[in-house]
Formats: sequence, structure tokens, C-alpha cells
Amino acid sequence: MQRTRAREFARLIDGHPVLLPKHAEIFESLGLAVESFGPAEKAGRLLYWNFQRQDGRRGFTVHTDVRGDSLFVSSDRLGAEFYGWVLDALAAASNGDRPPAFVGAVSES
Repeated sequence: MQRTRAREFARLIDGHPVLLPKHAEIFESLGLAVESFGPAEKAGRLLYWNFQRQDGRRGFTVHTDVRGDSLFVSSDRLGAEFYGWVLDALAAASNGDRPPAFVGAVSES
């Protein structure tokens, strides 16, 4: 049996968010997202983080509004790999399995 390697994603800065009807909702805090992914980009009341795949193709956007009640994952081809990668990153920071990448980072609001 051949094992598939977990896909990695890189943060994209200064891009437009992917906001499509297909999304998954994650009930986590804005603070944990900032610790995991760095300061969010802002467009009006929308806070977001864009990611691309290893092959350079657009991956997905994690977004929330300025209240930060929950996070949404949007992609033109939303699949378990995007959603799972986000959950793993948030869980690793939350559980202390990996030190948060951006401790003390703040999002402009």
C-alpha cells in the first residue's frame, strides 16, 4: 500500500480572498487563528488568510468577520485536505503540540 504525503500550504500575502459558497465552518477563536497563521489581512469587516498549494496553485482562504466568532474555509475545490490541514494547524497550536508561530501577534481591527 502506498502512503500519500500530507500536503503543505504556504501563506499568501496581498491577495484577494477566495469567497465562494462552498465552505466549512470551524468554531475557533480569532486569537487562535492569529497565533497559528499570523496577523490577518483585512477587507472591510472581513479578516482573512490566503494559502496556496505546494505546486503554486491557489489553495484556500480562511476567513472571519471582525467579531471572530467562527472561522470559515473557502476554496473553489474544497476538500478534506484543506479543512484537515487547518484543523491540524489550529489543534497543534491549541494543544501545545507545536509552539504557536505568531505568539503575541495582533490583527488590525
